[in-house]
Amino acid sequence: MKDILAKYYGIINPKIIQLDSNDKMNIGYGSLNYKIIFNNKILLLKIYKHNKKNLNFVKSENRVIIHLNKTVGDIFPKITKNMLNEELSISKKEGKIYRVLTYIEGEFLAESKHSMKLFSNLGTLLGKIDKELVQLEDPHIESRKIDWDIKHLYSNRKYIAYIKKAEDRKIVEYFFQQFKENVVPHYYSLRESIIYNDANDWNILIKKEQIIGVIDFGDMVKSFLINEIAISLSYLLTKKNNPIQWVIPFIKTYHKIIKLKVLEIDILYYLIAARLCTTISKSSFHKKDAPKDEYISVSKEDAMLLLKKWLTINPIFFKNEIKKALNISIKKQISDKDLIKKRNKYLSKSYSLSYQSPIQMGKAAFQYMYDTIGNTYLDAYNNVPLVGHEHPKITKAAQKQIGRLNTNTRYLYKNLTDYAKLLLKKFPKKFTKIFFVNSGSAATDLAIRIARLHTKNKKIAVIEQGYHGNTSVGIDISHYKYSRKGGYNKKKNIIELEIPN
Repeated sequence: MKDILAKYYGIINPKIIQLDSNDKMNIGYGSLNYKIIFNNKILLLKIYKHNKKNLNFVKSENRVIIHLNKTVGDIFPKITKNMLNEELSISKKEGKIYRVLTYIEGEFLAESKHSMKLFSNLGTLLGKIDKELVQLEDPHIESRKIDWDIKHLYSNRKYIAYIKKAEDRKIVEYFFQQFKENVVPHYYSLRESIIYNDANDWNILIKKEQIIGVIDFGDMVKSFLINEIAISLSYLLTKKNNPIQWVIPFIKTYHKIIKLKVLEIDILYYLIAARLCTTISKSSFHKKDAPKDEYISVSKEDAMLLLKKWLTINPIFFKNEIKKALNISIKKQISDKDLIKKRNKYLSKSYSLSYQSPIQMGKAAFQYMYDTIGNTYLDAYNNVPLVGHEHPKITKAAQKQIGRLNTNTRYLYKNLTDYAKLLLKKFPKKFTKIFFVNSGSAATDLAIRIARLHTKNKKIAVIEQGYHGNTSVGIDISHYKYSRKGGYNKKKNIIELEIPN
């Protein structure tokens, strides 16, 4: 290393400290990084694998930071030229590209005390950076495709299998599906630009709530403009008890420089979750090769904690709070009163509504339900989704099947017999047949018919308060139905048993 510095830069006998390097070096782009101390100066040496792709990108990166230093402010690394007055030093024999930059010293945002003013300042800076990048065109940046670009979230799907905890894996799979449902349909409606793509809290240096340095432009891509905000917030919001409170000052100042569009605000919730999923998936994959790497562990744990908290935030609440802060009109939902009128007009009154003030639900995820005005509810009442709302495996299986074939049991169909076989494995061996039905009511009716045929008995024992369906037979044996006001009298063949205490 000393020979390299002496040969290309005339730096004699420096102190060299290797810095943490990113995982990207292993897949062809990215760098090994060294802190160089000499003559009371500090520089940063970056070493890349020599190939045409890397060479073109590093040249593009240099052009960007030179431009940003001129237009945004003198807070970006500066290029230190070699003894031949060149920005890069190339050794084809060693297969390396050498690049030296000024070393910016300061406190990392990740290690600092956060404040609303600091977040506001960061929103302003990121807006200024993007205002410049929106105007740039560079084929070497625009042609890049990397896993850390939210636009290419699904390139990380292969890493989900490395997430050890089934609970964590399930949540990540859920947000992958939500990305497909809520973001992918808008791919050709979203603004695109070259973006910094890595405004995380270890790339921002601060001093007294002011940003004094922005480093590492190695992840630049052309992507959705709104991804810039999503990436930064996915890091800034970790360990925040009230994430939306911290989003507002950041978004407001960014919006003053680059006006956000309604669609961008509507999908931001899912883009932040997507970046968190990328961090968790890739960290889980790399953890197998570096089990003692604390940075990987902390990064993954922080992202997972925020992703779990994300589930508790109603997506409608998230986007509406941002719109309120930016004075953007919010599309009105149909009122509960009008919806009740329509319900009474088109549905039977036998459909009862829960609560004196009924809740208008809009969405759900696992144990949470989201109403249409932004509230989140812990669902301890619904008896329909037994494994939780929108469970990713159930959702995927249902979508796949209904997109292929939806028919009855009168045709030969391999999935039918395969499923029956798997189901029978869950029961004692003496049960050898499956009868598929459409509902609990139909199951109750069929079970009684089978029992009567087998035993020749007519009497049926039921538990107090029991409910067994809405068929005639189901109502006859449902104490909950026949004992209530307006219900039918109990049939003579019904034997009531006390509910167990």
